[in-house]
Amino acid sequence: MCNYDELLEQARQRADAFRSIAKEFIPKMYKALRDEDPNTSPRDARDRIEKDCIGIWSKRTILDALPNEAKDPEKQKYGRLRAL
Repeated sequence: MCNYDELLEQARQRADAFRSIAKEFIPKMYKALRDEDPNTSPRDARDRIEKDCIGIWSKRTILDALPNEAKDPEKQKYGRLRAL
């Protein structure tokens, strides 16, 4: 029988693997959307990925995996100020 610490470690490993999959696929999906239609704005590509992938990953995981050009610098600035 597993003890708590072993179960916790297994949970952490699986969670890390889950996040790494997002970091692999989301940038590729973003690039594919932008390549398919060069007129697609970074915001539109981000919105579509968030809408389509919300059942797979959390919004935070999706945001972390998106390229920097898809992130809103104003929101980042205010988020950092809020954290202080």
